[in-house]
Amino acid sequence: MKPLLILIALITLSGKLRSQTHSIEIPCIENLNPDDKYPERSILATYLTSFDILISLNGYSTWGPDEHIKVLAHHKSGWYKIEINTDHKSFGTFDAVCYLMFKIKDSIGNIIWIELNENHLFDMQDERTMKMPCLHKPDTLIRNGKAEIVQEFMMLADGPEYEFQILTENKYKKLYFYAPAEFYNYCQEPIERKWVLNCINAFEKYLGK
Repeated sequence: MKPLLILIALITLSGKLRSQTHSIEIPCIENLNPDDKYPERSILATYLTSFDILISLNGYSTWGPDEHIKVLAHHKSGWYKIEINTDHKSFGTFDAVCYLMFKIKDSIGNIIWIELNENHLFDMQDERTMKMPCLHKPDTLIRNGKAEIVQEFMMLADGPEYEFQILTENKYKKLYFYAPAEFYNYCQEPIERKWVLNCINAFEKYLGK
């Protein structure tokens, strides 16, 4: 059965908006994973007819995927927030998807955009393309009168997962991180975990959780 699409309050990008111009410089998108194919037939890709870049954040937990995906979108008239809602409790069915779109203040969009750029969202690698072990600081242990250097390795089950997707007309980048806050608090590395945490915080602060 195909999902029932509920379209609410979609803003038509015409009329007064055409007289306004808001431009940004799309950064060079690097460190693409060759396994991530361009999602030509995705719902997100259909928005590229109106926007020049789309950035989405999706979270996963033990109970399943986030039911409220947030998307930052840029149009020549300014910044927009797109919400993709699949809250089956509100809709009373697992087959409903609700898409909402809101114009947000350029000042808010610019703050998020700057934060994403300063934290290397467009050129960082993720956990799928680089090894990210989490070792605690080395310690010295005395055994049988001999000194041994030991390190604790952190493992975590049922932690939160985060996935960013960046989509332009000809580029697609996906970033995946598992429990970045927990691992970074424990071992303070690699720096990519700190970067992605700052990007997540910017999304949740200005676009909502």
